Amino acid sequence: MSKFFAIIFFVAAVAECFASGADTLKHDTLMNTASLKVMFKGGFPVTLNSQGYVVEGVLAAETDLWTTGPLVSFAAGFKIKLNNDGKVYEGFTAVNFIAQACNGTFYELKANTPVAFNNAGMIIEGSPAQGLEYVCNDGTRIFSEPGTDVKFYPSGQIKRLTLAETTKLSINKDEKISFMGLRSVQFDMEGFVIQGTTAKKATFVTQNGTTVVKTQGEIVKFDSHGMLIE
Repeated sequence: MSKFFAIIFFVAAVAECFASGADTLKHDTLMNTASLKVMFKGGFPVTLNSQGYVVEGVLAAETDLWTTGPLVSFAAGFKIKLNNDGKVYEGFTAVNFIAQACNGTFYELKANTPVAFNNAGMIIEGSPAQGLEYVCNDGTRIFSEPGTDVKFYPSGQIKRLTLAETTKLSINKDEKISFMGLRSVQFDMEGFVIQGTTAKKATFVTQNGTTVVKTQGEIVKFDSHGMLIE
C-alpha cells in the first residue's frame, strides 16, 4: 500500500469513530493516550492534543490509570482529564484509595467522588472518607464532614470544605462569625472566610459602609476586608 493510501485509510478509520460534525464518539472506542490505550464511551466527546492523543473523555469501563501521583481506579461513565504525558489529573474515583494532599497529609479518599491532582501528584481536590482536621491561621481547629469534597490552594491551605459542625471563623483579623455545620465554607488564601452560611442572626457591614442583618441559614459572601458583598 502506498504512503498516500495508507494516510487516507488512517483518516477514514479515525473518522468512522466520530459522529458527523463533532468529536463525539459513535460507539465505545479504544483510543491512544500518551501512555496507553483506553476505552472511551460512545455518545460522548473526546478531546485530542496536537499529537493526536486523548486528553479528555468519558471512560467506557472502570479503569486503573496512573495519575500524576498514584495509580487510581477511575469510574465508568465519568470524564477524565489527562496531561500530555498521559497521566490523569482529574477524574471520578471508583474505589477508596490513599494519597497525599498538597498540605503534606495522607488521606483515604472516598470512592464515587471527584478527585484532582497537581503536577507533583498531590491531591488538590478530594473527599477524605474520614473527614479532615485543619488548623486555621488564627489557631481555630475545624473539621470537615466525612466523605465530602475538600479543595486546597497550591500552598496547602484549605480553599473549600463542608463543616462537620457549627464553627466560629474569622472573616478578617478582628471579627469572627458562626458558620453553620454541614454547609460549605470557602476561604481566601489568607485563611479568612469569603463565603459561608450563617449559623444565627448576625449584622454585617457592607462594602459601601451600610449595615445589613442576615438571618440564620443565609449564604453570605465577603471581600478581602471581611465586608459583606451584596
